[in-house]
Amino acid sequence: MKKTTTILLALTIVYNLTAQEKDTSVEKQFFILQKTIDDLKKEMTELREKVYEIELRTSPNQIKQQVLRTLNLPEYTHTVILKNGSIVKGKLVKESMDEVMIQTDVGYLKILKKDIDHISDINYKEAKLVFFGPIEEKVFENRIEYEGRIKNTGLRRADFPRVIIEVYDEKAKLIASDTTYVEGNHFIYKTGVETDCTIEPEQVLPFKCVVYIPEGRKPSYYIKRVLWEEFE
Repeated sequence: MKKTTTILLALTIVYNLTAQEKDTSVEKQFFILQKTIDDLKKEMTELREKVYEIELRTSPNQIKQQVLRTLNLPEYTHTVILKNGSIVKGKLVKESMDEVMIQTDVGYLKILKKDIDHISDINYKEAKLVFFGPIEEKVFENRIEYEGRIKNTGLRRADFPRVIIEVYDEKAKLIASDTTYVEGNHFIYKTGVETDCTIEPEQVLPFKCVVYIPEGRKPSYYIKRVLWEEFE
């Protein structure tokens, strides 16, 4: 009987010690886990503060400069107007008695001074044409007529403005397209060429573009575009 009691007592002691070890292990794990969570929260707070600080210090212009440096693209500083009416934009990096060197998006370009009309800074004014108001769509048996207006919201004259209409079917396949030049103001270029297709800043002009639909094709929607040139 005494021997049995001793065995039971020993088993009880072992059980209690094992339970204490488990409790201690759980407490240690909980302490470590809690410490890890607190560290993560602290790191997240510090990270948010750093991101906010970067956002405050970084302006859109700085981002643009970083992109230009990353892509190794030149920042436009000059516009070269050639005697034939062509325009070259880039950075003037070198000039001699007979020529200038312009850094463009596609590389360095040497231009003879005898071919240059003049050089202006980056503040060179540009034209910008947009569709102004709704476009009326008139559907006939074999054609669709599109009538609307365009406006020059830019700061200089736009030359040879034209509207392009592309008609597609329900499967997004091109059915037909057409282009119409918009008649506007009369202008004589330095080359002597005359045109009636120019639009001045803030001016609004009407257009009409007729697209003929092939027989058996069913139009579903259309895409419109407006293009123009800029000459001296």
